[in-house]
Amino acid sequence: MLDRLPRLPTLLARAVSTPSGQAEGTTLNGLRRTTSAVATTAMFFLLSLTAAGSGNPAAPDPDLSQMSLGPKDFAAGTTYVAKPLGASGPVTGSYIRGVAVVSLGGHKVLGVVTEVLLVTDAQLADGQLGVIRSGLNTPAGRKAFAKEFGKDFGGGPGGRIRIKSTTIGAPVSVAAGQDSFRVPVVLRTSIGRIDMPIAFVRVDRAIGLDLIVGYPRTHVLASVLTRVAQLSAGHFQIAFTVKNTVQPTIGGSVQQGQTLTVSPGVWSGAPSSFTYQWNRCSASGTNCTVIPGASSATYQIGTQDSASTLQVAVTGANSVSSSSAQSVATALVP
Repeated sequence: MLDRLPRLPTLLARAVSTPSGQAEGTTLNGLRRTTSAVATTAMFFLLSLTAAGSGNPAAPDPDLSQMSLGPKDFAAGTTYVAKPLGASGPVTGSYIRGVAVVSLGGHKVLGVVTEVLLVTDAQLADGQLGVIRSGLNTPAGRKAFAKEFGKDFGGGPGGRIRIKSTTIGAPVSVAAGQDSFRVPVVLRTSIGRIDMPIAFVRVDRAIGLDLIVGYPRTHVLASVLTRVAQLSAGHFQIAFTVKNTVQPTIGGSVQQGQTLTVSPGVWSGAPSSFTYQWNRCSASGTNCTVIPGASSATYQIGTQDSASTLQVAVTGANSVSSSSAQSVATALVP
């Protein structure tokens, strides 16, 4: 799995060749020019899986652009890339945003890149993040990742950067989201030490990768990366907060012996499941009581429903939150 990780350093090869004392505008141009390489490969290390994605119009995917960190999350910064990366196989959507020259808690860094990937379900996301963590917990896995990470700088623009060594630390758990960890990454180069730590964050079926690039010869504190991971987790938490946006509706003929079917409506927050509870109500659609055992998307009207109206409560849920919405009551059952 580790050999499928994207070649992230390509994105910032030119940027790190610009010492911090030079104009930041030059740095931004370098970041912008080197974006496309990682944008086409970012986070697609999961595509070795064969599961097929499926759209659900009742519960569309969250807006990935709102899940990705941006200048508003930092004391300063300029966006130099913001683009969707597409979907394929188990990946239902992916997005990348990079912000140059940002300050977080008074600590200035050259750039932050956030990549967000949605897969088909939370279990898959959890399993794949576990595979990455397990690989990086072994010396062989870290060595393989370090080899790929370091070589992709290719010397930088004009061959001005020479990579002397790349050191990848073991994963360290971070208190962010449902699961997260940070990985220290240090490049020793001909222009000095460059810190490029990475944080992986998971909430529900979203995996985020936050990459920080420090200025040459400066140290990126672990607390800075932890804070970035927590910012990402906060965006993810909001994205997976379930809410009904279009009320459920009941279809079918309101006659004894006929079957009614509920449409769940439309929901934000990407609920992964819906549950149903049919209720028997008064003629005015009030004073509703639960119908025992009536917990599917369909309900067959019986003699006991005569002179009553029917209503259904729909609950959308995922691993982050749940919410319920009620349909309008049916006409009176004859």
